[in-house]
Amino acid sequence: MRAFPLTGAPPRIDGRLDEPVWARADSIDDLVQWEPDNLFPLSERTVIRVAYDQRFLYVAVRCYDREPGRIASGLGRREDFPPSDRIEIGFDPRHDHLTGYVFQTNPSGVQGDFAFFDDESVDRQYDAVWEVGTLTGDSGWVAEFRIPFSQMRFERPPGSGTVWGFEARRLIHRKGEVGQWVGRPRGERGQVSRWGHLVFAERRSGPRRVEILPFTAARRAQLRAAPEAEYRGDVGVDVRLGLGTSATLAATMNPDFGQVEVDPAVLNLSVFETFFPEKRPFFLEDWRTFVPPQELFRLFHSRRIGRRPGRLPLGSTDRLVARPTQTTILGAAKVTGKGAGWTYGALTALTAREYAAVDSLVSAAGGASSVHRVERLIEPLTSYSVARLQRDVRRGTSNVGGLVTAVVREGDADALAAGVDYKIRWDRNRFEWNGHWAVTHAPGAGGPRTGAGGVTNLVRSGKHVGFHLHVDHLGRDFRVNDLGFQRNRNDRTAVDAGLNLSQPDPWWVLRGGFFSLNGGQAWNADRLVFDRGAGAGLSLQFRNFWWMSANVFRSFETLDDLNTRGGPPIVRPAGAVASADRTRRQCASVRSTPDRARAGLQPRTRCSPMDHQHRRQRG
Repeated sequence: MRAFPLTGAPPRIDGRLDEPVWARADSIDDLVQWEPDNLFPLSERTVIRVAYDQRFLYVAVRCYDREPGRIASGLGRREDFPPSDRIEIGFDPRHDHLTGYVFQTNPSGVQGDFAFFDDESVDRQYDAVWEVGTLTGDSGWVAEFRIPFSQMRFERPPGSGTVWGFEARRLIHRKGEVGQWVGRPRGERGQVSRWGHLVFAERRSGPRRVEILPFTAARRAQLRAAPEAEYRGDVGVDVRLGLGTSATLAATMNPDFGQVEVDPAVLNLSVFETFFPEKRPFFLEDWRTFVPPQELFRLFHSRRIGRRPGRLPLGSTDRLVARPTQTTILGAAKVTGKGAGWTYGALTALTAREYAAVDSLVSAAGGASSVHRVERLIEPLTSYSVARLQRDVRRGTSNVGGLVTAVVREGDADALAAGVDYKIRWDRNRFEWNGHWAVTHAPGAGGPRTGAGGVTNLVRSGKHVGFHLHVDHLGRDFRVNDLGFQRNRNDRTAVDAGLNLSQPDPWWVLRGGFFSLNGGQAWNADRLVFDRGAGAGLSLQFRNFWWMSANVFRSFETLDDLNTRGGPPIVRPAGAVASADRTRRQCASVRSTPDRARAGLQPRTRCSPMDHQHRRQRG
């Protein structure tokens, strides 16, 4: 497909498509179904055109419908689509078959977007600024997009035969149809790697990517025990500079995160730390560059930078009066980019010393004592650094990467970590072997220790048969929490496997069916088994699109050596869970253990009482 170069006035984003450009631009209208009748033509015609100028991409989508009165629409928040028809437009600006950007809308103009990485993985934190106009009429509905080039990363400005990956998808809600431009047979893997081509005919100069945002902030703080309030003013600046078209330099001095959404209050009674996602814009942008897909542990979790101070303990005679809620970030900088098969990134940040106000009991001569209010150092001057390099191999279907992190503290123990990760695919992406292994050297109660850990998976995906095998191991001295985050316990080895059987094509009264069988076990270095279980599941979809599913899981008796907080292991009794779900509206479940049994009915509904809004209800 060819994108049409604009030379005159740009189109109005109103969904009318009455500008001359939309009559002259090339079009595609041969969408095929992914669901329910795989690779058959979509039942309703869809026409898509693309144009561009120096700053924007313009996309026009006309969705014909023989029953316009039955088009499903509805309003919702951004990213929260009600049950409705939908259009999705995808671009792969680097044409690396691995990364892409998807922009979504429905007949009411609800917007959504996300980014692809590693071909199939989705980053929902991508949040671009773009426009769309929609219009519903007698022949169907129309969506008209205007997307700034600056919201996407690419290696060179479009034009002179530049090729991007391109995909278009349409969802027809009442028919349960999902159509796409480039058909994908059931059982075949890949998303971005299967997209078609969008060709730009004329070169346009790339957008300027320079942003400078200075700011000032005033703060007032008052302690309950202090008669006077403390006033403070701060000045800072954020800078973002494009290095060519494929890399970005971002820097901040004395950043202001005052407008960032506050974390929710959490009552955590478990032995594991609560995970809070990153919300600060500087660290959120391009965060996926520094985080491999395997989520058992992270060597880099940016929330560690600027966290609540408290690294150094107070004295035995000190009583805490007040301390800062966060550590001041003096400055930070990072470079991220992708080109010629390489993905790279480097980040460094420096945080200030932080002090707590304490009432300290001081003994004087003669045995008398007095209380003095003093400041104690509770967080040393600290630098945080991380570097990431990844190489695409096997024509972009696979990759190998490495990551190193360092936390250097003034007058205190440092923490270092290094890891490698890989994703290797073969046999038309049916087989995948991935993993993430790391070594850490970090301080602890017994002094600095060196530990190792990792995870690996072997997965086979097929139309009818698939399986997976998972193995992970985390040593007792494996510590990533100085600059990373660990979602599970140390001192563990785990193995689990599963078998999947599916019939995705219509047969008898069924439109498709799926059966799964899985089991696994985990133990520590003392051979104490703390997790063991097995389960099975069956899901059936009928020709009228109703679903019915049943699941059963059996957990075996194990020993728990964590919840006693250092005490002797306790017995965790065996149990079983069985559940059934019909049409995803009603759910019944039964749980049993040796000392109790219970059953319950849990209805779940999702309804649209009006075409203009939607509600969720769960009881």
